[in-house]
Amino acid sequence: MRSSRVWIVAAGLVAVALVPVAVSAEAGSPEVAPTFPKTGTVNADLVNVRCGPNLYYYPLATLAQGTKVTVQAREGGWMAIDPPAGVYGLVHRSDVTIGEDGTTATVTSPEARVYASSAKVNRHWCVAATLNQGDKVRLLGPAEDEMLRIEPPPSARAYITSDFVTMAVAQIEPPPAPPGPPIPPAPPEPGPGPVPPVPGQENPPAEPKVPPILAEFKDAEQAFADEVRKPVPQRDYQPLIARFTDLQQKAPEDWLKRRAAQNLENLKTLADQKEGYLKTLEIDQRLAERLAEIRRQRSGTPEEKAPGTSATTEFDATGAVERLQFVEGDVESPIRHKLVDSSGNVIAVLTSTACNLDDYVGKSVGVVGTHSYVQQWRTPLIEVEKLQVLP
Repeated sequence: MRSSRVWIVAAGLVAVALVPVAVSAEAGSPEVAPTFPKTGTVNADLVNVRCGPNLYYYPLATLAQGTKVTVQAREGGWMAIDPPAGVYGLVHRSDVTIGEDGTTATVTSPEARVYASSAKVNRHWCVAATLNQGDKVRLLGPAEDEMLRIEPPPSARAYITSDFVTMAVAQIEPPPAPPGPPIPPAPPEPGPGPVPPVPGQENPPAEPKVPPILAEFKDAEQAFADEVRKPVPQRDYQPLIARFTDLQQKAPEDWLKRRAAQNLENLKTLADQKEGYLKTLEIDQRLAERLAEIRRQRSGTPEEKAPGTSATTEFDATGAVERLQFVEGDVESPIRHKLVDSSGNVIAVLTSTACNLDDYVGKSVGVVGTHSYVQQWRTPLIEVEKLQVLP
């Protein structure tokens, strides 16, 4: 029975699949089905990974031909695989407590839902897993709407159809070997002097050597794995990108070039995620500093105000008033104005019952009012209580 924590993760352009290869011991004998997990190879140019075993589920990632996948189970016409790089889960902040290092969290709610998502999609309605109280997760960074990004749980699964992945024949259990000739009796115990060689073993076979290019790939991929174990702000993907770019250029075979290309795609996705994570941290820091400044200004204590501070420092925001462009004709909306800076960037949207904002359109003003937030616009809202034209 599949656990309730099975991860629903998926694919998109062309569905993928692993075909179990059966091997018969002899003609007419029953086929030997493969056991899982097994390694398969994508055999189509581009294959979508979906968040469930049906075309109804949204795609999360795309795999290139030659990509290796780990198959965990077969479900009808779909294969359940380990989720590829770039796929992550989303949990509510209120369901977890973040650790002191900022890279891990512990589930504190009796139950926490994990939603399937990735950097390539903006949907996350599919419940990928359910975590229990006390479960630990690794954080990848903040997300929108009070959500956190986490690594997929160990039971995570992605789904691809069963026509575009080939399972290596060598992984199938071979039939038992036919009985060989009888083993000759052991030679008599040798006396003093050199021990004669055993017939047929004068030159024992040498240990197989790994081609240098494969050894380089192995080292580079190990370095990749080590890098993603670090806290997000400490990760440096550029040396790895340069390394895999070099491997892609000098790889002698197409399948190695594709392997390098897949690693490069994953690295660039992770680099974009890191950049977004750092920007979010920077925004949070600036917001905290701004709120602290507003509190100092409103406290009214002379020692916290700079010399020469005028009444304008009591404004909640300053800028030019403009009408919202999408509000036309008889459209009824309590929010019909915006406050912009000198570059035209929106500072906040405005509404007021205390004054007529149309009288201030095109003018630079200082605004005093109550702050809130318009979630669907992702924009601050100020309910204007007082407004003053600035020189």
